[in-house]
Amino acid sequence: MSEVKPVTAEQLIGHLYREPADIKPPTLDELKALALAAIPGPWRECGHDLGGCTCGMVWSVPADAPVGQATIGEWGDTWPALRFVDGESMGARVEPYLEKMVYGSIGEKLGMSTAAFIAAANPATVLALIAEIEELRKAKP
Repeated sequence: MSEVKPVTAEQLIGHLYREPADIKPPTLDELKALALAAIPGPWRECGHDLGGCTCGMVWSVPADAPVGQATIGEWGDTWPALRFVDGESMGARVEPYLEKMVYGSIGEKLGMSTAAFIAAANPATVLALIAEIEELRKAKP
């Protein structure tokens, strides 16, 4: 494998936000750069296997910090808004709230399976898989 070249944030973002027909898997060099730049693994899902947590959160073990969250339940766009309460005249009170447009919903089982996959596909795992591929390629005549 060639030397890993630095990847800019613009390149990473550009790779993520493409039309589905234009999405191509990253090369091993790009994947290695992404894994090296990420919060280190191993990662774990938030203890649903230990007693029922269904938050979908994924944590970095060495950093003891969250790295992401699988969506469970409704998903969509949320934005701040204001509404009148206690009438609509000059004496009405206004309160802030979050408006939400729901596009769909992800069931608990699928969401938790996704969290488990995200945790398993952490940077340490990706780097180990890349190292195995490199060794196999070296051994190939």
